[in-house]
Amino acid sequence: MITIQLLGGACLRSGDAPIAGPPAQRHRIALLALIVASWPQPLSRDRAMALLWPERDESSARRLLNLAVHVLRVALDEDAIVSACDGLVLNPASVRCDLHDLRGAIAANSPEDIVKHYAGPLLDGFHLSESADFGYWLDERRNVLTHAYVGALRALVERQEQSGDAHACVGTSRRLVAADPYSGANARVLMRALDAAGDRAGAIQHASEHAQRLRADLELQADPEVIALANELRAAPVSLERSTPNAASSRGQTSITVLPFVNLSAHPDNEYFADGLTEDVIAELSKIRVLRVTAGAATTRERRARKPKEIGQALGATLVLDGSVRRSADHVRIVAKLIDVESEHHVWAETYDRRLADIFSVQTDVALRIASALEAELRPSSRGSTSSNVGSGFVRRTRHSLVALRDAVRTRGTSASRS
Repeated sequence: MITIQLLGGACLRSGDAPIAGPPAQRHRIALLALIVASWPQPLSRDRAMALLWPERDESSARRLLNLAVHVLRVALDEDAIVSACDGLVLNPASVRCDLHDLRGAIAANSPEDIVKHYAGPLLDGFHLSESADFGYWLDERRNVLTHAYVGALRALVERQEQSGDAHACVGTSRRLVAADPYSGANARVLMRALDAAGDRAGAIQHASEHAQRLRADLELQADPEVIALANELRAAPVSLERSTPNAASSRGQTSITVLPFVNLSAHPDNEYFADGLTEDVIAELSKIRVLRVTAGAATTRERRARKPKEIGQALGATLVLDGSVRRSADHVRIVAKLIDVESEHHVWAETYDRRLADIFSVQTDVALRIASALEAELRPSSRGSTSSNVGSGFVRRTRHSLVALRDAVRTRGTSASRS
């Protein structure tokens, strides 16, 4: 069966092979979009001619329309486009079309199916320079479909919040932000979802990213409500009752809780650097399937009152990664510590002094060195008596995870240096 793709671009396919040549000509793709969007009503031929060939006389425009219909029927199926009086109607039984599926999901008010079928804006990047009216029509249809998609995402977020599926809620919220990255409301939805999933550092970091996007792309100031939520999250106490899903069932596997790196500098702007470093570490750790990563959002005051063991146990973690950042002019000192929750031993600690020529390079470099150092520290052959500091069982269950961590971060660091 032939597939018509009109969302996120335009393409005709027979199986997995694209159909090129006359059927993929721009006016014929535009005609398909008009016919599919009109279903189940027929698209009048006069309407098609006015939108596609506005500068042609009626005779010339009708000849071009008849040729386009003929070419499409040959390429798709004779029954794919049916004539109805002076109109053209899609026959969904003869072809598969993503726009038709999406419109069906919208008509059925099914958020899951709307999100499933929406692959991007209608005819993304497509235009007919000789027809302003078709451009207006296309913009209107894009807005209608995008509005339905955003509405479906918001409905799914609400359902996932109510069901307590925090991690699914994060994924849906990220898609919501991608649909409208400048929306402060969407940014707050993602921040709350990240916080509910145990990644408060990521929530705070997103506030910084949103402010940077507004400033760089639109020359606008940060959204006050987004900044207020970030400050609220910074000040909120860590909830020891909140644990990650399936925490109890995963006690036996290696799990790391990454506490937000503490900003020990006087200037509050350095909070963004500390938050970014925390987010970078969490992102790299999260790529390792055998390692369960949680984010323990705790303020400096709470760290003095609560031991890392208490926070780690509340989140079902076997390890806690803690750290601090001190910055002076263009120099930064980063201290990182790894603590075994069960024994409360400091498995490893290190200090990194760097010049801030490139913030992202510093974060990548430090993450790489942390991974390498942890691997060396926890490899049984590199220590005469590893069990004196941490149990041999802990070493066995952690060593392979750290090797994977090192490789993941090293790959990222290599990619960054090439770019």
